[in-house]
Amino acid sequence: MFGLKHSRWTRCSFCRKYHNEVAKLISGDNCFICNECVMVCFNVLINALGDEFKPLNEQIEARRRGAIEGELRWLKEQHMNGLITEEVYHERQVAVLRGQESSEASQAEQAVAHQPA
Repeated sequence: MFGLKHSRWTRCSFCRKYHNEVAKLISGDNCFICNECVMVCFNVLINALGDEFKPLNEQIEARRRGAIEGELRWLKEQHMNGLITEEVYHERQVAVLRGQESSEASQAEQAVAHQPA
């Protein structure tokens, strides 16, 4: 049966990270796997099977590039409309290009930027 319930102690069955330490935890029959371990497995398969995975890998890369471009456009709009500061705009651009989430400090600064004067 799929769909084990998450608790505050739920962790990946492979790397042992807790659910709050990863972006996504997927439940299986009697185990969980996190998004990071899925990517490790994916890379192992790509390296092992090589050309068989090439078309799929190209599709994934194209979607990733499209998502990055969309997020950068959205950030620019937010900045141009005065919804985020210059500093937050540049910090978030770097984070998007590096594939990272924005820092808590940036989120707090964004919240302050949204407050009426």
